[in-house]
Amino acid sequence: MKQFLLITSLILFAVQYSICQEVIAASGDDAASADLSISWTIGETVTGTFENSNGILTQGIHQGYLTVTPINETQELNFEISAFPNPASDILRIRVESNTTEGLSYILLDAQGRLLLQDNIYGNMTEIPFTNYAPAIYFLKIREGQKEIMCFKIIKSKFN
Repeated sequence: MKQFLLITSLILFAVQYSICQEVIAASGDDAASADLSISWTIGETVTGTFENSNGILTQGIHQGYLTVTPINETQELNFEISAFPNPASDILRIRVESNTTEGLSYILLDAQGRLLLQDNIYGNMTEIPFTNYAPAIYFLKIREGQKEIMCFKIIKSKFN
């Protein structure tokens, strides 16, 4: 009987931590200062991402602080590249922190490695329409010429 309870407890514990991006909330909290940081949840029925030159606001499905780590990154880069939001629903953005984006391009692949989209990166912010893709895992490869310099694992959420 003890073994049964132990195994059942372990299975329930494992299942509890395998559920991702779920919120059951009736309240929330957080705060900060020195240039602001807010984090709050009450109950999310609406989702969306809004952006201007001062920052990004993502509402719905409480995300808090989210760090996206690339799968593959060339160490000798003298600039930064980020892809957000992740998970994405409507639009995926590529931000390049550099004086020039000449020679940079991206390729979007599905989990089976099929090419879905490819284009050059123009300017410091590039937007990729993501609405027409099914909820799944995708790979965004950033290239400089023919050399792959970074690869992001992107999750397409089913929330629009």
